[in-house]
Amino acid sequence: MSYIQKTIISGKVVEVIKQYDRKHFPKGKHTKFKKSDIRGPRENKTTEQQEKVNYRQKELKLTRLLNCNFQGGDYHIVFSYKEDLRPNSIEELKDDKKKLLRKVRTEYKKQGKELKYIAVAEVGKRKALHFHFVVNAIDTSIFQKCWNKGFIKISLLDKSGQYKDLAAYLLKYTKTNKEEAKQLNGAAWNSSKNLDKPVVKVKVITRSQFFKEEVTQSKEYRDYYLEKDSCYVGFNEFTGYKYFKYTLIRLN
Repeated sequence: MSYIQKTIISGKVVEVIKQYDRKHFPKGKHTKFKKSDIRGPRENKTTEQQEKVNYRQKELKLTRLLNCNFQGGDYHIVFSYKEDLRPNSIEELKDDKKKLLRKVRTEYKKQGKELKYIAVAEVGKRKALHFHFVVNAIDTSIFQKCWNKGFIKISLLDKSGQYKDLAAYLLKYTKTNKEEAKQLNGAAWNSSKNLDKPVVKVKVITRSQFFKEEVTQSKEYRDYYLEKDSCYVGFNEFTGYKYFKYTLIRLN
């Protein structure tokens, strides 16, 4: 066989991807197909094009992490500085973040909870340094107790379980200020080590199942709905091979 169906489960979100896969293509044997049916035209990507591809992969990875670990009622928090208390260097900023995390983690432990977080540091339009944190729910009074250098804005995550818009928002600074973001965060984001990872299931499918470009929901996913505009047929940006995908989201 030369085709697989990959199911990626991230919390309430299930991505189904049908794709050609060389690992399941026995050496020396051939299935009857037109090469143009499964592979797009070869293209040498420019550096700019490759960076866009890499960015989309980062955004997808962050989306899955958010979907796996957070839910409605958890928080997206912005910790900002008063102008006269802004750090004078990146090292000072990183030190402030470490101290903030240490205090927040201690407060969670006092309430018998384990902190889960994803964090991004960035610089605003007027050079205003601030942190974005996504954390699991707790009494919000602890955050002001832990941060005395400026203002705090707290937003509740919705109950959808699909946080791709939040992922895009958290990475917007990285997209436009790649080098500066790398200095601030090291990677595109920082996170706690206790985050759950997506569950990936792979099964071999037939050629006819691969070319059947329609949504199929097993009984396992009968309580899910098809995400609007999630059906897509195209060619993988890395392998060049054709794939078909769609996304299901669990009903509340």
